[in-house]
Amino acid sequence: MYCKETTRITKTFKVEKFLHFCFSIFDFFAKLSVKTKYKYDILLIRLDAIGDFVIWTDTIRAYKELYSNQKIAILCQQSVKEIAEKLDGISLVFPLENHIQKRIWYRWKFIRNLRKYKFTKVISSTYMRIPHKGAELAVKWANTEEIIGFDADPAYIPKAVQKKADKKYTKIIPSKRAWQHELLQHQEFIRGLGLAHFEADLPNLPFIKKTNLINTPYCVITLGAGTLKRAWSVENFAELAQIIPSDLTIVLNGHSSENYLAEYFEKLIDKSKVVLNLVGNLSLWESFELIKGAEFTINNESSSAHISIALQIPGIIFCGGGHWKRFVPYPENLLSSFRIKTVNKMMDCYYCNWQCKYPLVNGKWKCVAEIEVENAKEALRDILNTQNNKTI
Repeated sequence: MYCKETTRITKTFKVEKFLHFCFSIFDFFAKLSVKTKYKYDILLIRLDAIGDFVIWTDTIRAYKELYSNQKIAILCQQSVKEIAEKLDGISLVFPLENHIQKRIWYRWKFIRNLRKYKFTKVISSTYMRIPHKGAELAVKWANTEEIIGFDADPAYIPKAVQKKADKKYTKIIPSKRAWQHELLQHQEFIRGLGLAHFEADLPNLPFIKKTNLINTPYCVITLGAGTLKRAWSVENFAELAQIIPSDLTIVLNGHSSENYLAEYFEKLIDKSKVVLNLVGNLSLWESFELIKGAEFTINNESSSAHISIALQIPGIIFCGGGHWKRFVPYPENLLSSFRIKTVNKMMDCYYCNWQCKYPLVNGKWKCVAEIEVENAKEALRDILNTQNNKTI
């Protein structure tokens, strides 16, 4: 099953079109009279959130092969700047901060700085293209004569809008428009660029080292998600954590906005458990290092889950059906070397693109709220028995 264009995008498009018109005028003047100071070969545009960016890093090896004797730059979100700078083959990073529509002076300076670079080729491999946002916006700022893009996911951009948006690209890589994992979407794009033998693999971040903050064995639990509708309940996490061996410290990780979830977890968990609440206290890099040293992780479908996989750390992922098999679970043939358990509640409405037909259950999407604790315990026991040689 594949999602058709969503009515949500269509309803909001008129307002966004007006705002886009205003910002287009602003951007036009921002680009005026900027002298080229530097010449560069390739600019990759990937304005993903953290988890999506981690998945995409698998393709860096392909760009190195395709453009082996050329300098490659990347335009990415500020949040992933430290990771982008460490990627083998990337020699220049343009980090873009959030809320650029509200920060006019910052937007002006960013566009003018980017325009100082003349690029031979700009590549935007984003499949989930959203009108007037992210990569669709950034490609118009670049100083280049060749822009390569990807045929868009029709669930995020109406056909008429895509037809107009495609005009700013000199080449569009065709897509099967199949419902498939993001790794396979990236594989399809890379092959369309000309690397026909490219095979998708798990992302790999060899430059991440284990943290030195904790000297005892520990596991990492991340209670939050991009939206709490997609997050398993704290009560369920606490019940599951009761079977974690007492010799493992339970480390809570996440964004500072999720600290109230961590505090609630601490109230629910048995006092015999050792819990270390680091929510909001670590940088992104420190969070990567924390996960790298963990015995296992327990996550919702969130960036922490993708980081765990990239660092080959065993773990559990609680997953609903809105994007089933688009991001989680990963293709089984790629996970043979370590244990990742996806725990879910299968329903006949999967693949809905989060256009849920059911009312929320305690603030959660139904397919997430009804994931059973016993299934999660079974998955955790399997990880403990297989990876750590411990029996519960």
